[in-house]
Amino acid sequence: MNRKPESKKQANEGEGNKTADKQYREAATDFAKSGKVEQGAKEASRAVDEDSEELQRASEESRKPSAGDLKKDLESKDARTSRN
Repeated sequence: MNRKPESKKQANEGEGNKTADKQYREAATDFAKSGKVEQGAKEASRAVDEDSEELQRASEESRKPSAGDLKKDLESKDARTSRN
């Protein structure tokens, strides 16, 4: 990615950071035009096939409640349905 040098202190743009959005879109466009998309897709597919068990465990782990979850939140209908 071709990043421009950042100033010593970047202004906090908050949520909806337009600078980061622009940089991401430019990098994504550059990648799409690079001709490396098919190669990247094949590499990603191989990685998923090779690590499928680990990825499945990570997915299951991510659905578990965290230590900071409140009991009342876990018991609510919305919390139960959003974790599926």
